Amino acid sequence: MPLTSIVACQIFAIADVPGRREELPPPPLSQAFVSLIFDGGFMNNTDVGQFGNLSKRTAGLEVLAEGRLTRNLHWDLRLEQRFDEYDFTSTNVLDPIDDGDPTDRPWRNVYTTTFALEFSRKQGATTTFGGIGMQAARQRSLNYGDGRAFSGHWGMTTRYSDDLAFGWGLSIREQIDGPTQYIPVLALDWSLTNDLSVEGWFGPWEIREPRLDIVWEAFSEWDLFAGFGYRRDRFRLDDFSGFDDDGDGDTDPGTSEGWYQGVGQDSAFPIWVGARYVPNLYQSFEVRVGRDIQGELQLRDREGSSLLNSDYDGALAVSLRWQLRY
Repeated sequence: MPLTSIVACQIFAIADVPGRREELPPPPLSQAFVSLIFDGGFMNNTDVGQFGNLSKRTAGLEVLAEGRLTRNLHWDLRLEQRFDEYDFTSTNVLDPIDDGDPTDRPWRNVYTTTFALEFSRKQGATTTFGGIGMQAARQRSLNYGDGRAFSGHWGMTTRYSDDLAFGWGLSIREQIDGPTQYIPVLALDWSLTNDLSVEGWFGPWEIREPRLDIVWEAFSEWDLFAGFGYRRDRFRLDDFSGFDDDGDGDTDPGTSEGWYQGVGQDSAFPIWVGARYVPNLYQSFEVRVGRDIQGELQLRDREGSSLLNSDYDGALAVSLRWQLRY
């Protein structure tokens, strides 16, 4: 496996980062905290079976806001615009027409727009939460509605002691050209010691990233952490996304090889270790090193049937993050 390097710079919300250090108090009723997230990264020359060698570039902008409607009723709003570009080489399966026209290259200019709104209400040791999300993922030439899917979730978290809180719930998710999903929502906040903690979330990824972290507050302003997560990107492809299944050098009209608006899917389980510097409550700096394991690329037709499916494992991934909250 060739070396794969992913570099990202982000401004992330403190509320999304695990740790036992003192937290910023909630905003007054008339105000909200806002966080900006800028990210970008790349992955070079990764072997993905039938798809050939993959190079991928990504960039995004995200806005996070949180506030209170009443003393115990909180809201969180997330808006994100992300750009991904997949570049396949060493194969003519996905791009059988070698005419030098860059507009017919498959999986180029994939735009993902995400909106999520979540509410939570605390009553004693129990916090009830719920929300809705919408994600539109498609190539640039298509409309928002071509790749739109909705999700909703509800659940509750119970704090059993000062050291342990556990939550559960249910999520309903639409998929582009796929069946509706019913998946559990799980949340964990567990202080093993004064300096060692475990935090996790599994649920709709339109709301937040599914992940589990073990965090050690090694020094007064430094955290060391390790964790793993899950990601899955599913997006509508445009009319240029045919493939050469029989290897004859072109796409055959009237067959599944013809130009169609199918679906691409990229999923993986990332693992990582890292260090975080927290000079104050409003910002932190983080470096994270890891890799994607059990990655999978899929190409599906408009009926949801799989046309191509290949596994892959990423190599080294490096992420740099700057958190800022105001």
